[in-house]
Amino acid sequence: MNKIWKSLIVLGLLLMPANVLAAEDGQMAIYPQNWDGSNELTKHWFIYNLANGATHQDTVVIENMGDSDLSVKIYAVDALTTTEGAFALENEEEEKNDVGAWVNVEGSELDLGPREKGTVNFSITIPEDASPGEHMGGIVVENKKIKEGELLNLKTRVGVRMIETVPGEIVKKVNIGDINVEGFFASIWSLFYDYHFDYKLINEGNVQISPKSEVSLDSNWFGNVASATKEVNGSIFPQKDVAQQLDIDETLYFGPYTLTITASAQEDMVPVQKSHTFWVLPWKILLAMAVVLIAGISWRYSHQEGKESKSRAFKKKVKKKESTAKKKLKKTTRK
Repeated sequence: MNKIWKSLIVLGLLLMPANVLAAEDGQMAIYPQNWDGSNELTKHWFIYNLANGATHQDTVVIENMGDSDLSVKIYAVDALTTTEGAFALENEEEEKNDVGAWVNVEGSELDLGPREKGTVNFSITIPEDASPGEHMGGIVVENKKIKEGELLNLKTRVGVRMIETVPGEIVKKVNIGDINVEGFFASIWSLFYDYHFDYKLINEGNVQISPKSEVSLDSNWFGNVASATKEVNGSIFPQKDVAQQLDIDETLYFGPYTLTITASAQEDMVPVQKSHTFWVLPWKILLAMAVVLIAGISWRYSHQEGKESKSRAFKKKVKKKESTAKKKLKKTTRK
């Protein structure tokens, strides 16, 4: 069997609490050399508020935490949010349109001995036409040695987060995408559908947000069926979206149901709301009822037809006897 090439992105600091000192995988670590003296996060992340056209010089530290030599690649990339809302860094070959394109790393490779640290200088230049708000990316250090396995060849990398906020009007705005409804039977013996709902929360602002959505499922006939609160696991980048899923444990019987989603980017914002109405038709039960009804009608029809057939046969027999009797009477009269 051919080996499967798989890239393991160790997010380290990107997903851990701010008190973690470095993004690491146990063998190598990466973190800023300098911090601004007031924001603790700058010990772990690169956080800038550079104006359009500005250039800033900085340095990243790379540490070999192992007991053997380490050869690494260093490069800048854009950031992304996963479908669940977690922060992640793109692969080296991905097209760079944001921070990854603004950063120039002076050295692309570095060799470190056991327990040795090294530094790499870089610069970030903000384009004149960069839009106000947050822009995300990071610097990645990748182990050049591929860990070979029987089925997997493993590429290991760790990255440090970089957030640049271009000055200007800050906009926080969330929207709700299309609501999709999927009904399915848990087993072939199920009489009613189980329902799965999914929708997207869209960040239409220019800074990352962590919105919360209130979900309510209501029936015109049965009242409120279910309610839930959904929170994004992480945040949504500007002009990006994350998928949200909801499974309903309650049985939906028949008729129209309405799913209403209310979302807000923060407590002091006016929430946005969207509803979707769908019909529930338990076709297995309806089909069984139709079969019983057809069988009943067929039995009644065949039973009635049998009675009518017997009646016709009886009338025919009676007429035949009457006809025979009349013939005999005519013969007697002639004599």
